[in-house]
Amino acid sequence: MNLSQPLDGLFRRPDALILSALSRANDGLTGRGLQALTGSTSRSSSAASLARLASLGLVHRTDIGSSSLFAVNRQHVLWPSVQAMLEARTTVEGLASTIVSDHLPADAASLSVYGSTARHESTNESDLDLVLVVDDELDRRRVDDTVDDLVDQLTVSTGNTTHVVVVSRSTLTRMSEAHDALVGSWRREARTIFGEPLRDLIGLVP
Repeated sequence: MNLSQPLDGLFRRPDALILSALSRANDGLTGRGLQALTGSTSRSSSAASLARLASLGLVHRTDIGSSSLFAVNRQHVLWPSVQAMLEARTTVEGLASTIVSDHLPADAASLSVYGSTARHESTNESDLDLVLVVDDELDRRRVDDTVDDLVDQLTVSTGNTTHVVVVSRSTLTRMSEAHDALVGSWRREARTIFGEPLRDLIGLVP
């Protein structure tokens, strides 16, 4: 699945972008406002999507003079399912956090997402890339069990191949001091979902 845009593959791309934009709006949006928010859809494509979603009842259209306002229909029987899909990334990250917390203490481990998912550039075929930083003293078997559960459960839950890079704090220090390119990418894009923020751990290196 596409964790950056979970509706992709289940809805047409313009429909997915519009539903995502409308779900974040407190008030109705005009067609022009939606086009500006979605960016990648043409005016005609946006209009066709709005008409299609309105015919399904997922979007309400209110005409005010020469303008029209569009809003999601949160009372639609399908809206809870759509909302759950829109929140899929948060759900997956919550699952990953729970898996780690079931195995390791928060003061001895840090889990972060990086790569295309962290940059909001993923596709349905993208891997889910995680980095797990652990204290040097942690029992290796506990760490291995954590990684196995992360890979197994997240791959099944998303359909995406899950990779977990495991580094100890001492290894992270050495990589940082050597200006390792991977550490540079973590510093730029990683989003921590469990434990101490990875950027703070990297920042401890002089």
